[in-house]
Amino acid sequence: MPVFLASCMADAGDLQRLPGSLARAGMVEIDPANGPSGPMAAAGAPGRRLWSARRGPGKGDAFAGYAPASAGRPLEICWTVSRPGRSAANMLTELKRLFPPPQGVTETGTTAFYGGYERWSVVLHGKVIVLGVDWAIQANPEQGTGLLYLVKSTQ
Repeated sequence: MPVFLASCMADAGDLQRLPGSLARAGMVEIDPANGPSGPMAAAGAPGRRLWSARRGPGKGDAFAGYAPASAGRPLEICWTVSRPGRSAANMLTELKRLFPPPQGVTETGTTAFYGGYERWSVVLHGKVIVLGVDWAIQANPEQGTGLLYLVKSTQ
């Protein structure tokens, strides 16, 4: 979650600053084909970029990604994928505390057959953005990795 806050959320007003923020966080840009594709809306985006923080044997990698807006897709998407064992439930609680959903309303559901998600909209830097957390096992967000994302319209 610290990388998400220090990159995606800190740079939400201008996601072009994201590469610098990720470099300061110790992340290295890698080929986007060699890691997670992020939220479905980012998976096939032209110009998609990916960074990784490798932390040694047995610890797993963490990733951050960015999908710029393109013709016919006026959205910028920034995401992070936590290391295995980081609780999506904890990340969700913290993100909702820092950026509360209006009237406490969120959208929840199933993703990728077995996973779950929760997302909501907030106003940040004068723009409506969507914040979300996905996790691998719908009934148990405490296990597996967590995917945190921000989606911002460029219109």
